[in-house]
Amino acid sequence: QFYGLFGDFSTGLSQTELSAYSRRLTGLKTEFDNERFEVIAFVSESDQAFVKDEIQGDGTSGLYRLSSSEIIRNSEQITIETRDRFRNEEILDAVPLHRFLDYDIDYAAGTLFFKRPIPSQDTAFNPVFIVVDYETQGGGLDRLDAGGRVAYKFSEDSEIGLSVIHEGVEGRESDLVGLDATWQLDDVTEVRAEVAASEAQLQDGTAASGEAVVAEVTRRTSDYEATAYARQIDQGFGLGQQRTGEVGTRRIGAEGRYYIGDNVELQGELYEQQSLETDATETVASTIVQMSGDGYTVNTGLRSSVSESETGEQRSNLLTAGGSYQLGDKATLIASGDTPVGGAADSANFPKRLRVGLDYKLTESVTITAEQEFTWGDLVDSQGTRVGMRSKLWKGGEVSTSAEQSFGENGERLAALAGLRQTWEFNDRWRFDFTVDRSQTIRQQAPANLSNPEIVLDQVPDIQVTTVYGSASSEDFTAVTFGSNFRKDAWDWSTRVEYRASDSEDRVNLVSDVIHDLSEGQQLLAQVDIQQSETEGAEVSSTDIRLGYAFRPIDSRWTVLNRLDLSRSSTLNSGFDTITQKIVNNLNANYIWDDDTQIALQYGSKYVTDNFDGEEYSGYTDLLGMELRHDLSAKWDFGLHGSVYNSWESDVSDYSYGLSVGHNIAHNVWLSLGFNFEGFSDDDFLDSEYTAKGVYLKYRVKLDQDSLQQARSAFGSID
Repeated sequence: QFYGLFGDFSTGLSQTELSAYSRRLTGLKTEFDNERFEVIAFVSESDQAFVKDEIQGDGTSGLYRLSSSEIIRNSEQITIETRDRFRNEEILDAVPLHRFLDYDIDYAAGTLFFKRPIPSQDTAFNPVFIVVDYETQGGGLDRLDAGGRVAYKFSEDSEIGLSVIHEGVEGRESDLVGLDATWQLDDVTEVRAEVAASEAQLQDGTAASGEAVVAEVTRRTSDYEATAYARQIDQGFGLGQQRTGEVGTRRIGAEGRYYIGDNVELQGELYEQQSLETDATETVASTIVQMSGDGYTVNTGLRSSVSESETGEQRSNLLTAGGSYQLGDKATLIASGDTPVGGAADSANFPKRLRVGLDYKLTESVTITAEQEFTWGDLVDSQGTRVGMRSKLWKGGEVSTSAEQSFGENGERLAALAGLRQTWEFNDRWRFDFTVDRSQTIRQQAPANLSNPEIVLDQVPDIQVTTVYGSASSEDFTAVTFGSNFRKDAWDWSTRVEYRASDSEDRVNLVSDVIHDLSEGQQLLAQVDIQQSETEGAEVSSTDIRLGYAFRPIDSRWTVLNRLDLSRSSTLNSGFDTITQKIVNNLNANYIWDDDTQIALQYGSKYVTDNFDGEEYSGYTDLLGMELRHDLSAKWDFGLHGSVYNSWESDVSDYSYGLSVGHNIAHNVWLSLGFNFEGFSDDDFLDSEYTAKGVYLKYRVKLDQDSLQQARSAFGSID
């Protein structure tokens, strides 16, 4: 199999871990694959740069601000990731999102607004992050991006590959070379190894470089599973594509489990993890035996930990034991403990620990949970309390609340947490949903004294090399959302209201839209979008009102679409205020002259007023466009188009004119390639991206009730 592509593409280098390179570029890409070889290669010349942002959800739909603006259209890849609260590098769930269906993005401002609230934590209080990969526009000087991977396949499950990547972005030239191998020794044993090195030359003459190595052997049988591994990623390694959780660390270890019958399991783990920056190390060895039966589980084992850094050594030798026992039909008792053997429990990560809990089922749908944890360490003694409720209110609904209490040498903190998500179909016409996401510090106390007054909490030696989200958010907040949908005959009305109050910001969002079918082929749309945010010293608000009308009867030669947008945005600061107001109207009409010829007309108008701290500026612009399209055959068509763009306040006009060729590549799928000899762009006017100077590509896909059946016929039946 072989293909070559010129245009927009995804690099698609995802077969490896260290040499992974996923970007959306414009240029040339080719792939070749047969029984022995697999080749992927690409080359692009552009001034764009790759950016990765990670933002924790705040319980609302937005607005979420990215670290960069002037984002290249359609370059973003957005994923909602849920991460383990104690091991940040472990991804529990990852859900990719799609524009328009799941979110709206403002490419110029670099902001996101989602179709549903993004919680700060899931129902188990694991943190939820918005991970955004995107491309930004550079300074105008094109640079070369090129690379690829060549793999040789020894067999169906074994191969060796070489990856080479050169990345040119503004202010930096980077190169990465990686070698990877996968070898299936037998049906149950697999060996995987990767090694890679990268080097970056910065514009100021400095350089950054690093290496990374991953080696892993895994064996799985019906009786046991075992894995031995070695991993190291230098601080300066990579092109910004790798996860940051393990950067700057080395970890060598092995883990496994052995099944003794159906109810007994033996687990073991041994590893050493080192921070390459501070040379702090942590060595852990543990073994646990777990047994389960009717209404109970029991586990016991040993754990030894040695942590070393320049400040000293911490050691813990612990006997671990725990289990759960069902008390009747309603209650389940949970307990676990780590107690020192020989008096050693000094490690900050593995202190002496006692945890007890109780689950009590109030009804078939409501369960109360309570947990208490005590830890006694060399530097910090702490207590943790969690009390919560899980409730299946109705089909599709779950509510959870929690209280978390922490005491320690560094102070006291009691936080309450709540999470609620609900979808409720009230009847055939009404549907409701709401969410509650809350974190509140109830009590926090500074330390009365320390054994050494010169030591503060931030200076206590920290030998951990991973990020822990073991407690509630450091910011107090309450986020409440409510949504409704009403459908009856020709009416469809949806509304969502969101309120978030926090230490740093108070925010209100309101989105409501109504769609009404006037008659066959005619439709009205009305939408209101209000966002208000208040922080200390600043108030930001925006109001958008949209009115739309569609006229497209089946028996008419005319198709008419009109959209009116009214918007107002303001930022009020103690020192400087800005207010922007816009009235934008887009009118598009299409007339079928005969069976082979049609004429498209467009008129767009915009009136804008800007007020900068009392100084007001205003202007009126409009756009007039026309396109003539003629069918050359059943598959091919040809078009001529022209537009004029007027700025009446400054008495300036711009022009766009060109030609295009269209082709029906499949049923209900149309593709057009065009070129504008002159051009302009204005994001407030519809289809303005096709009036810019140069080459453009346009496609149109029609989906109706027959589309699925046609797809099944084209690709064959699916059993």
